[in-house]
Amino acid sequence: MIRTAIIALDTDGDHESAALQTLREVLSQGDFAEVDYQRVPPAQAMIRAKLRMIADTDAADLILTLGGITLDIKDRVPEATEEVIERHAAGIAELVRFALLKQSRKAALYRNMAGIRRRTLIINLPNDEQGVKMACTAIISILPDAITSINYEPLS
Repeated sequence: MIRTAIIALDTDGDHESAALQTLREVLSQGDFAEVDYQRVPPAQAMIRAKLRMIADTDAADLILTLGGITLDIKDRVPEATEEVIERHAAGIAELVRFALLKQSRKAALYRNMAGIRRRTLIINLPNDEQGVKMACTAIISILPDAITSINYEPLS
């Protein structure tokens, strides 16, 4: 079971978005257990703090962020992610972007990232229903292998 935390940007009030519901539906098709869900203001420091808190307490194997990855000056999720990760997982971010390009050329403007902090994989996703579905469908089959690789400890 992959312990999964979701961090959604709180940009439009308190209601849960269609993208969040789509994300949960896609994850329910795999071996994922949602262990944390938080709405966070779109402030880089707040996003960074939440990412660190979850990763540093070993509360989740996977953190998925929703939103905040466009070129808009207010979108700071990639910067917050960059500040907390210890190693990049560029191939995962590229796979997300490639899947989204099939939907729209505007996906080339997304600045999503993926990386590892301690034993937690962090992936930035868009905050639209179709984008989340396409991105997750593209990466869901490799996530168990990614988590296993991160947590692999060779015998001494």
